[in-house]
Amino acid sequence: MKNNKELFLMSLLATDAADALSRFCGILGRWGCSLEGMNLTRDWSGDARLTAVVGGGAHQLDRIAQQAAKLCTVRSAALLSPRPLGEDETLHLSLRAGSLTHAEASHLCAAHGAMICGRTDSALRIEMTGDPAALAGFLSAAAPYGVLSAGVSNVSTFPMEEELLRAAY
Repeated sequence: MKNNKELFLMSLLATDAADALSRFCGILGRWGCSLEGMNLTRDWSGDARLTAVVGGGAHQLDRIAQQAAKLCTVRSAALLSPRPLGEDETLHLSLRAGSLTHAEASHLCAAHGAMICGRTDSALRIEMTGDPAALAGFLSAAAPYGVLSAGVSNVSTFPMEEELLRAAY
């Protein structure tokens, strides 16, 4: 039987990883969705960051994210890809600027095929393009440095950002 489920990227920040994973899998089961891949790491705050590639429909995954956010051990839950993921997607990530040096950021990016696309006083912006499993792996590798925001889109912001355009004129 052919699996026609669309893949989405989700991220949960939890105080108790085992409890959150168990309850999250229960929610997936109730909605008839599958857990296609998962990475679990510690975030800079000490909480567990669960990054999951989930198969299902857009409406189902939106509701799953809402229900997962209400779990007692989950601090936040986010559907990072509002549309189904393809084989070549771009993850936009902002990390806490003071959490790693430029050399550390360069090493992290080189290990995952990502690019640094900007830095402000408070955030380091990184982009990575790849398949859903690679995006989940990179997000997990970056989690210890303090993820400020993450999202998947089909539009790259590198290298032409509004700040660079304003500075040029």
